[in-house]
Amino acid sequence: MTGVSLIPLYLGDCFGWLHLAGGSRGAIICSAYGVEDLCTHRFIRHLGAELASAGLPTLRFDYHGTGDSSGTDDDPDRVKRWLSDIHNAIAWLKENTGVAEVALIGFRLGALLATEVATNATGISHLVLIDAPPSGNTHLREMKALGILSAEGTPSDSASEEREGYVEVAGFSISPATCDELKKIDLLKLGSAPAERVLLAGKRLSKNHDRIEAHLRSLGCSVERQIIPGYDELVWSSSFAELPADAFHEVVKWVSRELTLTGVCTLQNPTTQLSTETWHEKPVLFGDRGNLFGVFCTPATTTELDNRKHAVLFLNHGSNHHIGWARMHVLFAREFAQHGFASLRMDVSGMGDSPAQPKQHENQLYARHSQFDVYAAIDWLHSAGYYSVTVVGHCAGAHLAFYSAVRDPRISALVMLNLQRFFWARGESLAVATRQSFRSSDFYLAGLSSLHMWRRLLKGQINVTGIAATMARRQWQRLAASMAHIAGVIGKGGSYGKVYRWLRELTARGAHVLFVYSTDDGGLDELEKYLGKKAKRAKKLSNVSFRTIEHADHNLTSAASRERYALILLEHLANQK
Repeated sequence: MTGVSLIPLYLGDCFGWLHLAGGSRGAIICSAYGVEDLCTHRFIRHLGAELASAGLPTLRFDYHGTGDSSGTDDDPDRVKRWLSDIHNAIAWLKENTGVAEVALIGFRLGALLATEVATNATGISHLVLIDAPPSGNTHLREMKALGILSAEGTPSDSASEEREGYVEVAGFSISPATCDELKKIDLLKLGSAPAERVLLAGKRLSKNHDRIEAHLRSLGCSVERQIIPGYDELVWSSSFAELPADAFHEVVKWVSRELTLTGVCTLQNPTTQLSTETWHEKPVLFGDRGNLFGVFCTPATTTELDNRKHAVLFLNHGSNHHIGWARMHVLFAREFAQHGFASLRMDVSGMGDSPAQPKQHENQLYARHSQFDVYAAIDWLHSAGYYSVTVVGHCAGAHLAFYSAVRDPRISALVMLNLQRFFWARGESLAVATRQSFRSSDFYLAGLSSLHMWRRLLKGQINVTGIAATMARRQWQRLAASMAHIAGVIGKGGSYGKVYRWLRELTARGAHVLFVYSTDDGGLDELEKYLGKKAKRAKKLSNVSFRTIEHADHNLTSAASRERYALILLEHLANQK
């Protein structure tokens, strides 16, 4: 079908997207949780579009306490609330699109939740379980293992706060109470068929899937199995995850069998604002083609600060969508609103919920065309009355923030968290650059006096060759940078002189520049390469400042490091008023 529409909206206090279509059967996508949701988010958008193109009105949404919905990880009765969210989504989809039956499609934890709902709901015709664990208990064990894996090589105080009874993975927390609730869900102990038709799909079909299939068949379900090509790429990294264009094609074909088309449905007066006592949020579409997406957050009440003049623009962190790592952009935006600051958290084209422009590829970090998306966001903020804008970027987002500020004088301030590269050559491999990234040279030099470091070295747990090569390369770059700085005095500084010159131009026009680094982050060597030891060249410039977050890893995985970063940002914003 052509002419499929996509509408952002709220289901109560849960944010969602409706892909409009004209079939008698609808689909609801029940997402994974935490870092697995980050990795699959962009592909769920593609799945929703493909389902709608096949004729199924499709709803995808964030559970309460996740994504752009209200709430936090620590709210009570998480599982009960998530199950209620799915029930509400089913009722909403039937009422607003007129579908007679619904297919539930669950990813990972969402597969467990979808099955639990399907056993108690009416009108569920199809159930798709993508990479489903057999039980909540199994899922928690897998998450614990993933948490341990992700914590390797990070500062001991950073990757996991190891709160007793919590499952902590990449900054997302599952509380002891939620763990207890999840352990009650077991697909191998279902007492009745959740749906007449069930599809088991994923990266591979294991013995656990054999057991799930056998039990579902014993309950009278018709069960089929499919492998999704390339699905194992989604397991961990959203930056490198790619799927074949037809990855979900067979899933969509299965869900759309015997579908009756009744004509494209319409949606009357969807809810497009979420309000609390302290903040208001609404989804916005902007840019020349209206293809850029963001969530605009404003204070609920006017404070002594004139919130109509200053706004914060959050850029994508890597390939993660606009919520940020561990959802920090959402939580920051709502906290900042309490202090009188509006904010827009956006997806550049090809990331998250902003589709790529024609002839552009998705998931392109360090893409020069992304700067035009930033300019479009500032255009939108200006049209809304916000003429002072602070741009905040993390890692590759910091690179984008820097170049956008250099080229757009409307940016009054920028914050760069753990900037890794000032320069990125076209055609350079992100995978190679990531494999070659190490922590700061000072960290490894200090480690020579650490007994723990020597123990790891003797056990072969440290990449000595890679570290040595990196430190040698950095030493050579320091020497080249020093020579270039001397040459720069007579105007021949090349790329080494450009960074300092750009910073000088930024501060000359009154822009405030803040560099923030985690302790021992590898980006500190990049800073030294272009700005001298401890960035002494830049410290001579007015309006340029530097802050360090102790015991933090690159992504600010621990809640304590994110809280410290939020305080640094608020202080920086307040100093500009």
